[in-house]
Amino acid sequence: MEKISIDMLTANNVVIQKETFTEINGQTISLGVHRQGFDNSKTGRESAQENIPEPYLSAVLLIWGNEPTL
Repeated sequence: MEKISIDMLTANNVVIQKETFTEINGQTISLGVHRQGFDNSKTGRESAQENIPEPYLSAVLLIWGNEPTL
């Protein structure tokens, strides 16, 4: 199981946090957290589109608007 969170979303950047879980003997255990940042630049937007799943990508792009700020 994976939990995705949008962290620190601004007009210029965003950090996406993904935490992976497993269940062992009825208890949910975290296997680790991975954080990845994206800038609101041309290349940052391309990377975001490749790495951020929906509906999180749509939320980010709603705040970022139609044009890069960096």
